[in-house]
Amino acid sequence: MLHKIMKNSFLVLLLICTVFAILGFYGERRFKMKRSLPHYYRITSGKNTGTMRYDEGRIVSTAYHGNQKKVKGILQPPINISIGIECHETSNFVFIKTHKTGSTTLRSLTCRFGYFRNLSFLLGKGGVIGHLNNQAVKWSPNSSNLLPPIGVSPSDHANHRNYNISNIHWLFRRNIVRKLMYPASDLKYFTIIREPTEQWLSQFQYFKDYKRLGLKLETLSNTLLPFLLNLTEQPRKPSFNRQLRDLGVPSSVHKNATKLNEALSNIDKEFDLVLITEYFDESLILLKKLLCWRFEDILYVKKRQQPNPLTVDETTRREIRKYNSGDVTLYHYFLAVFWRKVKEYGPAFEEDLRTFRKLLNDTWNICIGNSVTEVSPDRYLYVETYLAQNSSEFCWALVNTKFQMDIEIVKRQGHTSDKRWAAFV
Repeated sequence: MLHKIMKNSFLVLLLICTVFAILGFYGERRFKMKRSLPHYYRITSGKNTGTMRYDEGRIVSTAYHGNQKKVKGILQPPINISIGIECHETSNFVFIKTHKTGSTTLRSLTCRFGYFRNLSFLLGKGGVIGHLNNQAVKWSPNSSNLLPPIGVSPSDHANHRNYNISNIHWLFRRNIVRKLMYPASDLKYFTIIREPTEQWLSQFQYFKDYKRLGLKLETLSNTLLPFLLNLTEQPRKPSFNRQLRDLGVPSSVHKNATKLNEALSNIDKEFDLVLITEYFDESLILLKKLLCWRFEDILYVKKRQQPNPLTVDETTRREIRKYNSGDVTLYHYFLAVFWRKVKEYGPAFEEDLRTFRKLLNDTWNICIGNSVTEVSPDRYLYVETYLAQNSSEFCWALVNTKFQMDIEIVKRQGHTSDKRWAAFV
């Protein structure tokens, strides 16, 4: 009898302790949640108004009101909720920026990621917003053409290394990357490519290659095909297979099928992901999974769009593809890789894509003001997007009008004043 009473008393005591432990856990959790409540921003833009919950560079949720319509969306779901595995956010990566592929849009979102986390970017000293373009990185313990990482003296060249992020135009050399990037075990490599005809037409128009070749933009629809058909007789030629060259593949390889296939195989091994411009949103879903990012980290606003893209007939497009045969091979190779990765992602891919596009549209409604055609400092036409009135810091970084966020990043890493920068502000 005594044994039974003692046993029951023990069970009651254990139950009481368990209840207190549970209450203590939830009390502590509620206390922590109360301390970390996010800020609220009210945003107005013309007839559109909205509120955005925003905490330490992260959107938590939005509510948008426009023309009596209300939209709500959660912009910070649990990390990789659709993947079903635990992962850790990747903060160290190399994005090789290619020309006229949507890479400026992609760079802007990677800049935003690093900006809010106070990460160090690999940036050139001389180029505007850090680009080295056709220059190689020059680094030794005694000299460097790079801006120092955060907290490092400009003259301390030996420590101009351990960068977290590389996302500029430069001549990609993996051996140089290994020396300069932070030696993280999770360092990721990715790039973006575009259908070669569209990419070539975009660069031909944007960089005004037609002027150098004695052609006029107004008559290109009629004069481009005859020019291409007689190209072997032209003393000056436009740039072809630019995407291969951006990825470090020399011109001598472009028309050699065996060497080109070997080069593509090497790119496939070196890069964790090759995004496709024509499937930009889909590519970002794959990038989100690769880097274990959140939906808000891949939100974007298009940058450096041309106001009136050049269009040509199919005969002209066929000639363009012929002269860019190396890029055509590159594109089809990685388009197949891309769709294989989509298939491997599984049935959650379509759901994640729908979720992302809805959140993207909701955020645009809150953050974007108007868009106008402008002329860059180097006289190139492009569409600039402006921030909605009374917007949050997140919106400011998302819209990134005239690369204001990029400029803050290079200032953070010790860039001195330069007259060329004033044109971007």
